[in-house]
Amino acid sequence: MIDKKRVLIIAPHYNSFIKDFTEAMAKEVGRIYVLVRHNYLSELAHYLPFSYFGNVEKYSKRNLVDLKNKPENVDIDIISTLYFIPDGRNWSLGDKLFRKFRDYIKKKRCS
Repeated sequence: MIDKKRVLIIAPHYNSFIKDFTEAMAKEVGRIYVLVRHNYLSELAHYLPFSYFGNVEKYSKRNLVDLKNKPENVDIDIISTLYFIPDGRNWSLGDKLFRKFRDYIKKKRCS
């Protein structure tokens, strides 16, 4: 019998390692919530001729999540926010993302 425990995963994407790990864990728990962060600017990367944005395009919504063979007890939600400075140099980004995730978790009640 599957345990009724719920798991929350906050990740930069849902593909490769994270996807494989989540699918394996899904067999052992009742429900898994996966929250994936997304920057609105990545959607504009295709239209901007700067080399930096070519790298950012891999973080667009269509590239962040691989839904093939997703177990039924896995819910995946993309949490979008806007930031201009990349992750490594943006000191306030962690707090901003924390507030976004916290508010979403409270709203959806997936904790």
